[in-house]
Amino acid sequence: PAPAPAGGGAKYAITPNDDSNILWIGYGGIMGQMNGGFAVFDGSVTTDSADLATAKINLKIDMKSIYSNSGLLTTKLKNEDFFSTEKFPAATFVSTGITKDASGYNVSGNLDILGAARNVTFPATIELKNGKLHAAAKFLINRNDWGIVYKGTGDNFIKDDVQVSFDILCDPAK
Repeated sequence: PAPAPAGGGAKYAITPNDDSNILWIGYGGIMGQMNGGFAVFDGSVTTDSADLATAKINLKIDMKSIYSNSGLLTTKLKNEDFFSTEKFPAATFVSTGITKDASGYNVSGNLDILGAARNVTFPATIELKNGKLHAAAKFLINRNDWGIVYKGTGDNFIKDDVQVSFDILCDPAK
């Protein structure tokens, strides 16, 4: 296990594994639901104490690793209409605060996509399980907030809200 920071905290590694995923669902006209995720991501969660509300999250997503349920869509998502993955190969999330309430945690942080950082807040489950940190959430973002304004073509308009979900199981950092 990782050496604990002063005050009973710990550091955990965010890595792709069989128990972790970052997924998305978009909605369009005739295509209906489009879904996919990101195959490559890494980062860390560091706590200053045993209180998980003290956690600091740093996450980097390899945007070139985006995938979908359609090869054609995956190619389009990587080009200039959406994520311009050659110019912007990574997206990042850095937490700015975590609060606990009766139903779990609310995580706030800066989500940087296409070089534009926007603050987002979402409800999450965060818990320790067998020495590992587990975090999960499901929430909506408006893609226009990051300048992703592609509307689709013909009668296949794409809705602005995209559901983001993650289920991450972090091992103690080495």
